[in-house]
Amino acid sequence: MTTESRFITHITRAATHGVVFISLLLLAACAGSTPALNSAEPDAPTTAGPTLAPTAEVTREPQPNATATTSAELDIDTLGNIAYRGILEEPVMLADGTFEGDPFVAGGASRPVVTLSPEPVAFGDLNGDGQTDAAVMLVSDSGGSGSFVYLAAVESRDGVAENAATLLLGDRVQVKSLAIEDGRLVVKLLSHAPDDPACCPTQQKTLNLTLSGDQLQDASE
Repeated sequence: MTTESRFITHITRAATHGVVFISLLLLAACAGSTPALNSAEPDAPTTAGPTLAPTAEVTREPQPNATATTSAELDIDTLGNIAYRGILEEPVMLADGTFEGDPFVAGGASRPVVTLSPEPVAFGDLNGDGQTDAAVMLVSDSGGSGSFVYLAAVESRDGVAENAATLLLGDRVQVKSLAIEDGRLVVKLLSHAPDDPACCPTQQKTLNLTLSGDQLQDASE
């Protein structure tokens, strides 16, 4: 091989090594500029949506025991719109404090009328169950001269007002006061002395009564 051939071969090898070297440099540069991959999967894109307010926890208040603590709303309106027994042969159903029956004779004007007296009225516990009961006065007119006065006890039974007992006090007696004290019904009234006219009783009287089942009884018995 001539000197010129050896020179050309040397130049060719040098060029080849230079190309390889440059290629390696380029590969190294590319490797350095490539970001490292996270081994974990990237988070999935989140789709924006409406923000829900947290649900408030509802705390329910304990309900009272209805059989122990609740009672009917015993007022004059309620007492004037219930049925009462022991006045006429059949129970009388008041409407706004009054009952009017059928005429005694067809076409006649006389008929039974029962009226709730707006006072006196008493409220309290008559039977020891812790609920509010009531006592009222009722007047029965049958078209004659008499006006018969009745005392009626009304209980609150499971939240419903119901007539428990009714007692006739007399014809045209005048009830002065009515109270429920320690489970007793105390009635102060004027009844007729032997010489009193029917219109005008003068004899003072006090009744102490207790409710026993469907009867109002003298507390001294």
